[in-house]
Amino acid sequence: MLIVSSNGSVFAEDAFKGTFSCGVTLYMLPWTRDGAPLAAGKGEMEITSDGNGKLVRGSLTEQVADDTHRPSGVDVCTFTLVSGTYSINSDGNGTSSARWALGAGDTTHCANFVPGGGKFNGIDTTRQSAPPGSTNSTLFFDGKNRSYSVNVVDRGFAVAVCDRNAAN
Repeated sequence: MLIVSSNGSVFAEDAFKGTFSCGVTLYMLPWTRDGAPLAAGKGEMEITSDGNGKLVRGSLTEQVADDTHRPSGVDVCTFTLVSGTYSINSDGNGTSSARWALGAGDTTHCANFVPGGGKFNGIDTTRQSAPPGSTNSTLFFDGKNRSYSVNVVDRGFAVAVCDRNAAN
């Protein structure tokens, strides 16, 4: 998941240069057509861009609902950006693509939640490892320093709100 933000009314690749902090909410899709999406987790992301279409650094921490083995009912999973790119259209909308890897020392259960890691396996407590997963996001801008992103995955989606760090 990636959020891109603009520094004014003109949208360009270099508008997304520097470090951005994001809040992420994870949802499971409803099981019936009349059902509502269910909030299944939340997280924080920090991403740094070079201003020329590449993501150069990123971290993502997710707090994922888990009633299968944690007394608290929550798994905390960390991911590191492996690589990523983005593109911004002249109207301020865009797309991004990123690869995320599971952090060292995370629980084996976190291997089920690698962003874009394939089929959702939230109840597979025997999965020991996971290769990096790829994500693609659609981006929406407010024309200032805030943007929104939607990332659809198997049986769910993630929504993020991102702000440019004040130090940029």
